[in-house]
Amino acid sequence: MFEAHLHTSGSSPHIPEFFATLTTRSEQFANIVFNQQHRCHTWAWTAKGKRKDETGTAQETLFLYIEYRNKQNATVYLKREIGAASQADEQYLLLLCQSIHLPDICAKNTTTWAQSHELRIP
Repeated sequence: MFEAHLHTSGSSPHIPEFFATLTTRSEQFANIVFNQQHRCHTWAWTAKGKRKDETGTAQETLFLYIEYRNKQNATVYLKREIGAASQADEQYLLLLCQSIHLPDICAKNTTTWAQSHELRIP
């Protein structure tokens, strides 16, 4: 069982203002990231949450989400859990997002999506 806390304030994660909201908070991560393996930009963000361990004790967990598009142009989300003990910093998260394999990704559709939503691609 897990509980993730997304701080969206009713905003869509596709709207650029959402990036400013998250990136101003030191505990949050939200970035457009160029995935080197698939040669396209994706959108990545984190959410803090809790995961119960074997004893039933809730442990702080960081959830990393990466959003992209597949061949049918449907939204796909990849989620990775990062234990709080790892103390993942922004550089670690960027490197992970740049190199991670994204199942069923379509680089063309993902690029078109990113450009059509006027995401701030570095």
